[in-house]
Amino acid sequence: MPASPGDDECIVKVLYSGVNPADTKHAALGVYDTVSGYDFCGEVIEAGPHCNFAVGDVIAGANPTGVNRPADFGSHQNYLRCVPDAKAFKVPANMPQVAASCMGVVVRTAADAFFNLLHYPLIDEAAQNPEGILLIWGGTTSIGLSTLQFAKARNVATIFAVALPEQFGMLQNMGVTRCFNFMDSDAVDQIRASARELGQPILNVLDAVGSTNARTADSAAACADDNATIVTLTVHPKYSMPLCTMYRDTQLDIDGIGPVFIPKREADGERAAKAFDWAVEHYGNGFEFPRITLNSGYLPLSKEVTSGISGSVDFGKNVIVHPIRDIER
Repeated sequence: MPASPGDDECIVKVLYSGVNPADTKHAALGVYDTVSGYDFCGEVIEAGPHCNFAVGDVIAGANPTGVNRPADFGSHQNYLRCVPDAKAFKVPANMPQVAASCMGVVVRTAADAFFNLLHYPLIDEAAQNPEGILLIWGGTTSIGLSTLQFAKARNVATIFAVALPEQFGMLQNMGVTRCFNFMDSDAVDQIRASARELGQPILNVLDAVGSTNARTADSAAACADDNATIVTLTVHPKYSMPLCTMYRDTQLDIDGIGPVFIPKREADGERAAKAFDWAVEHYGNGFEFPRITLNSGYLPLSKEVTSGISGSVDFGKNVIVHPIRDIER
């Protein structure tokens, strides 16, 4: 059990914790001696005097990362300390609690990528979308699907997505113009040829996989025109990386790179927050996760969960059901 909360903090009994690729990347980011997990949904059991929540509230959020991250921030444990930077929210009636436990990291990161780094107007803004095709490399990853739903709500005219063939139908029903198989050795050539056929440039690219081993950012960028904006989920020397935490400075120590300081972007955080609020308000009617897989909360985490953390072309979200307990012998 965490210590008593600070003035604006609360202690949460975790009901569900969402699984994300970052959960297993702490060592590569220089984040040691902590508990894994960022996303959570749970019940407030103790609240500081200036906390926005009361005992008994069911809230969801995502605690921040960084060097010296406290152990009681981790969501893959039965109780955690929720801080203001978690940007927690009361779970509304339209949203299942299990879905709420998936929102924090994925939707805020997608909002930063789409509305800030790719410069699309907010959904209710009376402004034109950027020109060109939007390419999502990894259309059925959680961030890919979230970005796609933002793009659909924003009425983006032409969207390309790279995924597995068995997922093409779902993506097209969600608004994708053309799909491509990431397993095809000539996928980049196919995408460029399709853009030429439509007579439109590929000017906005999101690598929603972020695999350094597979070099997905470079593959996605190879599809685009020279003046395109490229966003990727991994640290890259040439391209921008979206974040879910924009209200605080973040210090990392990245393997092979060294110390990295990421300054806060408060204005971008406010834009992402508006997009996030839209997703919460419209959950089930304009925004949702097509598939959520529940995993019993045993320690050590099941093979299914740890394999689901890997990212790549995973479809949907994995969620751990609490309480987490030792495997019965």
